[in-house]
Amino acid sequence: MIYFSYFTVSSILMFGAQKFLEKNIKSIGYIFSFLGILVLTILAARRSSYVGTDTLMYSNFFTEALNSSFKNYFHLLSGFGVEPGFILFNFLISKFTSSVIFYQGICSFFIEMMIWRGLIEFNKKSTLALEWIVFCLLFYGNTLNIMRQSIALAITFFAYALWRNKRNKYSILLILVAMTFHKSAVIVFIALITGTYLFTRKNSTQLNRSALLILMLTPFLGLIIEKINATGILGMKYLNYMNVASSQNINAFLIRLPLCILIIIDLYKNRKNENYTDMWLYLLTLQDLILLPIQNDSVVVGRLLLFFSISKIITYPQAINDITNNRILRCVLNILLIILLVIIFYLQVINNNNGGIYPYVSY
Repeated sequence: MIYFSYFTVSSILMFGAQKFLEKNIKSIGYIFSFLGILVLTILAARRSSYVGTDTLMYSNFFTEALNSSFKNYFHLLSGFGVEPGFILFNFLISKFTSSVIFYQGICSFFIEMMIWRGLIEFNKKSTLALEWIVFCLLFYGNTLNIMRQSIALAITFFAYALWRNKRNKYSILLILVAMTFHKSAVIVFIALITGTYLFTRKNSTQLNRSALLILMLTPFLGLIIEKINATGILGMKYLNYMNVASSQNINAFLIRLPLCILIIIDLYKNRKNENYTDMWLYLLTLQDLILLPIQNDSVVVGRLLLFFSISKIITYPQAINDITNNRILRCVLNILLIILLVIIFYLQVINNNNGGIYPYVSY
């Protein structure tokens, strides 16, 4: 299957990048990284406009920019509820190329570059390849369909990395930029408030109690999201999307549960350590699990919680990396993680055709 083939090649290149970066040979590591990104870019660029339920719409948005002034183009797309950042992004691309293939490729490259830049900023060189595999199998499919929100998600992921490194001003600036691509990024401020609250705890005891309090209050987050949507800030776009996977006989809770159990074990194991950033990212992943029943009933919650679930790119590999020092056991757990992610991708994309990206058809 073409997706698995491209994911494999891209991940092998990222593994090469990981090895060179571990040895601090950055130039070659960056070259391998670029090639790994390029593989996925080619896959996205050459897809037909009918691969992905929204792809044709975005192609039409782009072709409209080719023969329009910015004023007319902005007015046209604003009428469809498209955010100004994405309008400007499209218009600028149209000044350099008229090819839909190049347009799709540029969008994909930008998304993957933001994800990669975030991974580098998180500075977890030993798990770069595994993190990339998580991205490929859990989030790449969305980039072929919900392109605007995928760009906002990628920018947000980079912002999380900056927030983790105490570069708060740049992080907030990136989130504001993400909101100009998709209004749903407003939910990220809840994640940042949570992070700020945790970062101000004075010791591990306060940190653990605060984390438990946040998890206990998490079910109310769904109500907050629904209230935000009721104001009309987010528009009516979410009514156009359905969570196909949740309507099928896939127990998404059980699929997520094993990795969340590993996260809980890791948190318990390190309960006396003051790992503020790890706790914050783990909480985002656990909140995604807790809110899963609400996601299945609310398209709005499901789409907005993608900004929480993006943390899995870091937390899944990290939980395995921290849970044991035994290299053999760690390798086995990594393999099991990949197998689980492949099963999830198969069930969601191939079996249930989530997002309409299967079968893949190229130009």
